[in-house]
Amino acid sequence: MTPLMRMRPDQIELLANYLIHHAIKDGGVVLKKEDSQVVGRIVSLITQNFEEEAKLNEEASRLLEQNKRKIALQIDEDRAYQMIRKQLAKNRGFVL
Repeated sequence: MTPLMRMRPDQIELLANYLIHHAIKDGGVVLKKEDSQVVGRIVSLITQNFEEEAKLNEEASRLLEQNKRKIALQIDEDRAYQMIRKQLAKNRGFVL
């Protein structure tokens, strides 16, 4: 099963700052709010995304465990997990 990409809060904040400053510098983006407010919102969104992905992975693992006997004869466990995870994401409109 695929491990989650783990980022520490300080790494997420660094990424958010990088995105904002390069968008302003390179993309001509003009912020209507203070940089810190926008960075805070981006940090929140990234964190929420990681949390949603963790829940999706937990559900995929649970479904795999419930259906292990049925699946075992057809495909390997890692492939089954990836297929379940992909379908759950698709059903939820979640981009992996």
